[in-house]
Amino acid sequence: MVMKTYIYVKAQFAALHQWKQAPNRVNFLRHPHRHIFYVKAKLETIEDREQEFFLVQEELKSIVYDMLEYNPSYAVPTLNRSCEMTAKQIFMEMQKIGYNIVEVDVSEDDENGAIYGC
Repeated sequence: MVMKTYIYVKAQFAALHQWKQAPNRVNFLRHPHRHIFYVKAKLETIEDREQEFFLVQEELKSIVYDMLEYNPSYAVPTLNRSCEMTAKQIFMEMQKIGYNIVEVDVSEDDENGAIYGC
C-alpha cells in the first residue's frame, strides 16, 4: 500500500444565499437567507512543509472572496451558487494556481454540504 500525506486548510464566511427553484416543501429557500459557509480544501503534499498552511489558506480565502457579490443594501455579501458549484469552482481555481488539490468541501452552517474531488 502506498501511503500519502495531505494537508488541509479551512475558511469560513457569512453570505446570503437562495435557491429560486426550491421545491414547495422547502419554499423558504427561495428567498435570500444567511448562512455561515465552511470551506475545507485538502491538498496532497510530498515533503514536510512543502505547502505552508497560512499561505494556502490565504489563497483559499482570496478565491472565496472573489466569488462573493457585494451589495451595499445588505450587511453580508451574496453567494449566488450552490455548495456543489462553489466546491468545484474553488477546486478549479486552486488547481490553476498550481496546488495539488485533492478535494474541496463546502457546507452551510457546518451541517449540509458538498465535496468536489477525487
